[in-house]
Amino acid sequence: MCEPFQQATSWPRLPQLPTRLLLAEEAFGKIYSLRQFRHLATQVLHGFEQLLLTFPVPRRGFGGPQALGELPAAPSSPNRDRGVYAMKFTPVTFLLIPAMLVAQQTSNNPVPVEEEPLHKIVLKNEAVIIMHLILPPGERTLFHTHTHDRIAVSLSNTSVTNQQMNEAESAPAPTKPGDISALTLADASYTHRVHNVGKVPFDVLDIEPTVRPVTPSADVAGPVAAETPSARVYSWFLAPGATSPMHTHTRPYIILSITAMNLKMASPDVQSAGHEVVAGDFKFIDAKTTHNLSNAGTTPGQIIEVELK
Repeated sequence: MCEPFQQATSWPRLPQLPTRLLLAEEAFGKIYSLRQFRHLATQVLHGFEQLLLTFPVPRRGFGGPQALGELPAAPSSPNRDRGVYAMKFTPVTFLLIPAMLVAQQTSNNPVPVEEEPLHKIVLKNEAVIIMHLILPPGERTLFHTHTHDRIAVSLSNTSVTNQQMNEAESAPAPTKPGDISALTLADASYTHRVHNVGKVPFDVLDIEPTVRPVTPSADVAGPVAAETPSARVYSWFLAPGATSPMHTHTRPYIILSITAMNLKMASPDVQSAGHEVVAGDFKFIDAKTTHNLSNAGTTPGQIIEVELK
């Protein structure tokens, strides 16, 4: 499921820049503009499989089961294997597949969140798992199970409901870019599904530290916008020309851009690096870093940092 990152931008190298200066030579991870379509092939193939299981048809003359994508041998008469051809090529097939996908969505058998078809893993290492969810309007995720504390950061304006396993669906709640949801597991796991009742895709980045520390770090980099026993979140709203206070990250962290902006970062010795970022660009940093954040552009910007404890 893991896929290599794509660079959001191409930034010039800055020779001899201190290693503590964030992102001197590396770009943020890129979230694709057409990523909402990534799940269709898997679901359609699953639909075909379920369709053929539900409506078995004779396969005389094919010598056994036939893989999708292979061309069958020509039938010896116009009526031979008519059922197979009808199931594969007539509009009836494509009318039935959406119904099966709906049935799949409403299944009460939960899956691990990493196996939920719409959750795409964009980063996974020993410290953190980051998943990107794009939920089209009107669709639901499968019931899926989280086994770690999580920070969810919204990237779109829409409205969603939440339904925990064996409970009623919640009332709709609006979302907007930069909204932060912090979930602390009360038990060993949390199972739910999400329904997008809005008119645009629900776009969210789900950040899950893999370990809840026994002794969390007491070091705080700035005002805390949200936290769990596993992570702290800092949210920096930057007007054009504004600069955040200088702050230090002593633990690994993720920096995430909520808006497109010309982001400038400077270290205490006044060395700096500039980065053109777009909404959804992010980077995982596993090094102690002291820096500030500046908006060198002409429009307001927002940066979120999620620091592991």
